[in-house]
Amino acid sequence: MRASREFAENAIGEFFDPGKLVAAREKGLSENEIRQHARAGDYRPEKIPEVRRAAQPATSL
Repeated sequence: MRASREFAENAIGEFFDPGKLVAAREKGLSENEIRQHARAGDYRPEKIPEVRRAAQPATSL
């Protein structure tokens, strides 16, 4: 996975709706199929959560 083109293009991955993932599994999709669909953004939530960066520690000179 880490050597794949998809990982190189987007190492963090996609946000996903857990319910959509569960529904895909219940439909019989394999782990690989679900991973491919998730990386393609097929299970994105309707609203992407806001991501905030962690505060940077103060540096002294």
